[in-house]
Amino acid sequence: AGQQPGPQDWVRVERPSSGFVVDERGYVITAAHLVQEMLDAEAARRGRYELFVVLQGGAQHSAAIVAHDARRNLA
Repeated sequence: AGQQPGPQDWVRVERPSSGFVVDERGYVITAAHLVQEMLDAEAARRGRYELFVVLQGGAQHSAAIVAHDARRNLA
């Protein structure tokens, strides 16, 4: 049976950044290098990560990476 992840399996990566909401579904465009830092974290390489977007007013929303383009630095 699979083992439940423990606290040692998670890595917190916080990076202040800018981005903007591009449509009513909530898609956000930001810098790809920030997304890549999160994906490079040990926990993320094992598929154990959560991604959140915090808006200017402080509202926090769960997010998912839809695409990222390192050459253009867009995610």
